[in-house]
Amino acid sequence: EEFAASNAPLLVLCGSIVISGFFGANATLLNMTGHQARVTRASVLSLVLLGLVAPPFIVMQGVVGAGIATALSTLTWNFLMWRDALRLLGLDTSFMPFLKRAISDV
Repeated sequence: EEFAASNAPLLVLCGSIVISGFFGANATLLNMTGHQARVTRASVLSLVLLGLVAPPFIVMQGVVGAGIATALSTLTWNFLMWRDALRLLGLDTSFMPFLKRAISDV
């Protein structure tokens, strides 16, 4: 009962983590292949985004707005690194290649 108010923000954050998981281990891949500057760049950009969108979201939605802002920042971070891994290394770290293969095998 004491944690009921935390349910909505927790669901938002959990949803963003599940979606982020579909992007794969792009940060690890970029770090291991000498592209750690791209990981840092994605981290800085997502942090700036969080700093820009969190205050208005928190004012409008309260703690749920904070969760939404954090989710947007996390998804942006993962998307930027996924795009860099695809562009720089030619590797799609996302779940899509497996999904395409499963669909083509049916």
